Amino acid sequence: HDLATIAQVWTELLDLFAKEKLVPVVYDKIYQGLDSVKVGLNDLAGRKTFGKAVVAINGVAPSHSKL
Repeated sequence: HDLATIAQVWTELLDLFAKEKLVPVVYDKIYQGLDSVKVGLNDLAGRKTFGKAVVAINGVAPSHSKL
């Protein structure tokens, strides 16, 4: 709970991301439409993906995040 340590950890993590020494796991699958939310949730529960899943509502895939 030391604020200085927390700030240092985040600074160093963001530096690693910026230098591409630490890269996030990004899954290619994008769930299309609201009808696919159930499948996405089942994939999360079944550990086919973890963290976050992307649902494209309007049929256009969102741009990739830098983080």
